[in-house]
Amino acid sequence: MSRSEEYNWAPGFEVQEDDLADQYEGGLVGCLHEPEEDEHLDEVIRDGGGDPNGGDVSTSYGFYGMGDGELILPYLHVTKSYPNCWPGKAQTVGDCVSQATRSACLLSLVCEVESRTPDSVTGKLEQLPDPPPSERAIGSTVLSSESAYWWRGRSGHGWSSAAAARIILTKSGAVVRRNYPGHFDLTEYSGKMASRYGAEQPPGSWVEISNNHLFRTATRCSVDEMPAFLAKGFGVSSDGSEGFARSVGADLVARRSGSWRHALAIIGCDLRGPEPLFLIQNSWGNYLKYEAGRTIPGTSYQIPRGSFFARASDIKNRRNITFSGANGWQRNSIDLTPGFV
Repeated sequence: MSRSEEYNWAPGFEVQEDDLADQYEGGLVGCLHEPEEDEHLDEVIRDGGGDPNGGDVSTSYGFYGMGDGELILPYLHVTKSYPNCWPGKAQTVGDCVSQATRSACLLSLVCEVESRTPDSVTGKLEQLPDPPPSERAIGSTVLSSESAYWWRGRSGHGWSSAAAARIILTKSGAVVRRNYPGHFDLTEYSGKMASRYGAEQPPGSWVEISNNHLFRTATRCSVDEMPAFLAKGFGVSSDGSEGFARSVGADLVARRSGSWRHALAIIGCDLRGPEPLFLIQNSWGNYLKYEAGRTIPGTSYQIPRGSFFARASDIKNRRNITFSGANGWQRNSIDLTPGFV
């Protein structure tokens, strides 16, 4: 089967929020594993001085096993600054990979800023991007997913997570949702905007904007290695074929159900019980039914709408990529005085 036949979202085909789960369970493909893209990504990571092996990275930097036995909720840093960013508008085309990648990158970016550690390259403290007020409204995702998706390489839909990660490192990093006069209005998610380029690359004048805030490295991590990366504040993009129930009970755990060729973001985990649970953020809007609310058992914390916990055993075969080293926004000098940092 050819690549174009495997990706079966036809150009111009859009899906309504209420139909997304049915369409994916019916066989629409949003993500595929492309081994050649894995190789390309690994090469880019190594060329940048990184290591694509998550186990080696967490061991060499001394955080392997970090968070064992704990509730790890890095997403709270994101929702503190951008309380309405998740779930965002539901995807309407097969761009789940760029949506998951965007959410993972937003988590990494915010946690890096919140750590108040100077940038490893510039030596400067950084601040969060400050979207216009309209983009702090419900449904805004702070960062664009469309800009990266324009590099998928064809007019149809669906993508490889490894290819998306490579683009985040080389062509289109953290692009804030706002209007870019003379270029594009990315204030709100649009499936039509996501479809604007694909077979044809975006213009060079746009790349000069989209590559201003690239991420410097990425690495792969297994389900066993993932908690340490989440504990360090690194977001994860995950793809595979596992489907899940459309409702959750008081434990907020979604049971396996059906099959989705789909990418999802992982934004937290719970290691307090007998089996690790991972908090997954979907890109299908408010599709999920919460039968007993969204509060994590034993806490006062709520999970974002459109998110659910999944058992480690249910996602053990997924491919996971985590991002770090965002070339972010330098703080104004006035913010660097003692008492403000």
